[in-house]
Amino acid sequence: PPEYSRMRARQRWPAAMAAATVGGTILSCFTILMVPSLPARSLSSRTGLPLMANPSSLVLPQRSALGRYRAKSFSSRRHGAPVLCAREKDQPVAKKGDVVEFHYSFADAETGEVFVDSVEIGEQMKVLLGGRRIIPILDSALVGMREGETKTTVFKPGEAFGEYKKNKIIEVSLQEIPNDVSEGAIIEVSNGSDIAKILKIDPDKAVLDFNNPLAGRPTRLVARLVSIEPGPEPITELSMKTLEDGDGVRQPQMGDAVYIHYEAKLTDGILFHSSEEYEGGAPFGFILQEGTAIEGVIWAVQQMTTGQRVELKVPSRYAYGEVGLPGSLPPNVDLIFDLRLVDITTENQNDIDGKLAAHMAKQMEDTGMDS
Repeated sequence: PPEYSRMRARQRWPAAMAAATVGGTILSCFTILMVPSLPARSLSSRTGLPLMANPSSLVLPQRSALGRYRAKSFSSRRHGAPVLCAREKDQPVAKKGDVVEFHYSFADAETGEVFVDSVEIGEQMKVLLGGRRIIPILDSALVGMREGETKTTVFKPGEAFGEYKKNKIIEVSLQEIPNDVSEGAIIEVSNGSDIAKILKIDPDKAVLDFNNPLAGRPTRLVARLVSIEPGPEPITELSMKTLEDGDGVRQPQMGDAVYIHYEAKLTDGILFHSSEEYEGGAPFGFILQEGTAIEGVIWAVQQMTTGQRVELKVPSRYAYGEVGLPGSLPPNVDLIFDLRLVDITTENQNDIDGKLAAHMAKQMEDTGMDS
């Protein structure tokens, strides 16, 4: 069963859905739940990107029905195969490797009940097609579309988000859920990897449903393509460009403890990771040796001096390679770092871990959060 140590209530505002295939495992359909009142670190992602999750376990908040749609695929131009005029034939067609902006909605194809609509929540998505950033059915729907085109596709029960599984209904202790929630509320596991609907609350336990609300149901996908632009060029070699000079004196050696601030993005500009978010604002510390960081970062830090800030381009073979980072990053992804060398010391790993723990404890005390 998932870890329930710190579940938090979430308002029912889905913002985006995405997917990745990592090491042969499908990691699809992820979501950001926008909760303005919570501290930043309680969110699963604060970068405009959702956290990846299994499509059959994702639970999206229900929304009111917006009416019935035709239960078949059609183009916005004509029902059935679109008739293209000369101007339309000259328009570019979306293909894998392009960066596209689009709106989408998912609904029950029989009842018309809408579970997520990017127009309603004002969230226009921008992704690299074929980059395993969105669920496969949405990625496939966008391929072949033209700018301004809207396409509706209907999936049979279970085709879009899998079958409904009874083993995804789990009982947990009442202490494991927030105090101020009621039956029907959506809660999120503290690491953001799963969300669930509270089916029932008893005096000593709660029943949670981790099934996607569209699991086992006929699903209607409506996609509208807003724009198409060429995708980024792949990074073939390690390269580093200085953005701000360092002191020009202190340069780390293998075996030194180093502290860095960094922001790692995919080549299409999507933020993947940063020390500001995931280290609670503290610089990331590690011993400069093989295996403590990705090869590209170790290569760059050895050439930097204290205070220097660089743009580092890392091909996938010097990052996470053919495996990727399960749950976070697809395989064969190039990365671009904005990296600053903050400090060089002779500390050991226990010293580094102790500093981080003290920083996190103080931050939680300052914000009034319990550990």
